Amino acid sequence: MQIFGILKMDNTVKDGRVSNRRLIYSKTDYLDEDKIKESIYEAMKEGGIIGEIYVNIVSAKGRMCKYSYLWGSNEGVFDFLMKFGVNGKIVYDKVVKDESVTNNVLSKSVGNSNSNSRFIDMTDDDETVVAPVSTSKVIKKEINMKLMEYSEELSKHIELTDPKYNKKGCILQFEPGLFVPINDETDEQGRIHNVWYANKVDNFVTIKHLLSVLRKFVTNPNKKDFVKFSKNKNKLHYPHINIRETHNGKTVLVTFDPDTHDGQAALYMCRQLPIIDGKNKTVIYFNHFIDKSKKNKREESDPESDSEYSGSESTSE
Repeated sequence: MQIFGILKMDNTVKDGRVSNRRLIYSKTDYLDEDKIKESIYEAMKEGGIIGEIYVNIVSAKGRMCKYSYLWGSNEGVFDFLMKFGVNGKIVYDKVVKDESVTNNVLSKSVGNSNSNSRFIDMTDDDETVVAPVSTSKVIKKEINMKLMEYSEELSKHIELTDPKYNKKGCILQFEPGLFVPINDETDEQGRIHNVWYANKVDNFVTIKHLLSVLRKFVTNPNKKDFVKFSKNKNKLHYPHINIRETHNGKTVLVTFDPDTHDGQAALYMCRQLPIIDGKNKTVIYFNHFIDKSKKNKREESDPESDSEYSGSESTSE
C-alpha cells in the first residue's frame, strides 16, 4: 500500500512546456545505471511505492553530461520522485499505533447487579477486566535519497578528466521532464509528434527487438488502433513498428498513440537506442519523422525557412 497520496502535476507549465508524468530529469553526475536504480529502489521500498524505473544516461561524444532521463512505469513512481525534488528528502505525516496509552480498566462490583454502580457484574467472582483501547497518533517521518559514493577507481578517473569536480558521490535530484508539444499542423520542420524514423539500421534488427524495449514507454498499454504503415489493416497495441528493406540497410518507422505525448517524451529515452542480440550489436539513431509535403508547403510560403533539415537523416543527441 502506498503511504503517499497522488501529487497532481499541472500538465501545462508557464513557458509552454508540458509533463507527461512519466519522464523525469535527474542530475546523476557520474553514477552508472546500477547505482541510480539502487538509490531509487531503496527509497521506493521505504515509501511503499510499486513500479519500475528506466534510465538513460545522457552522453555526448563519449563524455557523460552528468544528467539522465528517467522513466517511471506509472504515475505513482513519478509523483513519489517529484516529492524529493532537488532537496533529496521527503518529510511526511504517518499514522502509527500509540503504545503509550494506558489500558482502560473495567472493574466489577461485588453482589447486587441491580445496584446503582456504573460497573457490571459479569461473573460471581470479584475480578478486574482489562480492555485494550485502540489509539493512534501522527508522527513525522523522513525518507532520504541515499548518497551513492564513487568507487576509488572512478574517483581517480574523475580527478583526471574533470579536475574541478570535487564530490565524493551523488545524491539524486529530480525534476519533471518537460518539452514543448509539437503541433503536426504548424510545426516549421514538418515533424510528426508521434512518429519516429531511423535509416541505415542493421539487418539483424527485427520488430521483436524494438518492441521489447519500446513497449516500456507507452502510457496506455491497453489501447489498440489500426496500423497505418501496413497492407494488412490490423488493430494492434501501440507502438506500431514498420521495417522496410533498402539497399543501404533497413528503415524503421515507429508510431505511438497520437492522443498522448509518448512519441515526444520517449524520444528522450531512446534517441540513441542500443540493440544487442548475442554477438550482434548496434545503435539505432531515432528522430521525429518529417512530413516533407507539409514542410515543402511551408517553405514555399516562407522562402527564408531552413530547407536543409531532412527526415532521412538520423543524428545523435
